[in-house]
Formats: sequence, C-alpha cells, structure tokens
Amino acid sequence: MLLSGGAVGDPWKFYVGNPTNWHTPVRDGSANTRSPKNVQVDFVEDAIGYNVIEAKWRAGSTGQILWQSKRKLDLEPLATEGGALSLVLRVDEAPSDKVTLRMDCGYPCAGSFKLGQILSAVPEKQWFHLAIPLSCFADAGTKLFKVDSPLVVITNGSMGLSLADVRLVTNAPESSTINCST
Repeated sequence: MLLSGGAVGDPWKFYVGNPTNWHTPVRDGSANTRSPKNVQVDFVEDAIGYNVIEAKWRAGSTGQILWQSKRKLDLEPLATEGGALSLVLRVDEAPSDKVTLRMDCGYPCAGSFKLGQILSAVPEKQWFHLAIPLSCFADAGTKLFKVDSPLVVITNGSMGLSLADVRLVTNAPESSTINCST
C-alpha cells in the first residue's frame, strides 16, 4: 500500500518536486515546492469524510508528486500474477498540458505513460478507479526487479487531482484496467 486513509504506507515516503528540488518531503500533512511554488499537496478530509491527498499543479514549470523508497522492491513476482498499480482518484481540475505517469527503477531507469487524455476524459469531481498492469510498465522500460518509485505524476501544466487510495494489487477489476497502448 502506498496510500490509504490519508496514510502513506511503509517503506514509502511521499514527495513533491520541481527542477529546484525534485524531492521535497511531505510532512505534517502538506508541502509546497519552492521557487516556483507550482505544486501544493495537502492531506484533507473530503466531503464524504475520507482522508485524501489533494494535489494542485500550477502551469509554468515541471512539477511532480511521487512515492519513493530507499529500498528497491522486486515487483516481478507480482507482475507474474497479473499485478497492477491501482489508484482511486478524482480530477478536481482537468490538466492544461500533457501528464506523465511513471514507475522508476533508479533514475534514469523508468517506464512511463501519457495520462492526460484519460484525466481529461473523466468527469471532474467524481471518484474513479484506474489500474495499470505492471507488465505495461515493464514494456515501457521499468526494470520491475528494482523499483524505487512506483508512482510519479508529472506535468508542466496546471491540474488538480485528489488521491484516496494507491496500491500495488493482484486481480484489479477489469473494468478499471487500462490497455497498455492507451
């Protein structure tokens, strides 16, 4: 589990970043990138009472949110079982520019997907489930035997996302699982 009930799971650490500092730790329930202040995250209680992360990007500079561990994890066994990166999220503000979702295996090792089209297609302010098969990340370049950042979301544009749950799972619902070529 990377995120559930407003808590970041062990061994993961949650960061915001931009070219000034790619790894600003999120502590005490909020963080902001420095100069420029283009990414802001806050742990909040939503209208239904769930603890979630609200992340807001401002256009003008590359900004990211990410979960990272000092320990590299071997996700190959999970991928063999049909594993996926599973997210429960809400688009609060549609992206104004392309959005990349990445899984890193020690910079510059990574596999990435364009996520902006999906985020622009879903209705704003509605929770939905999205699952990306680990095999898709492997096909895109992630070396699954040494993953240190299972979720990195990057954009140069403005955007607002809320995240309620992020995990690595087996048997993600087929209705929420994207095709690798999406």
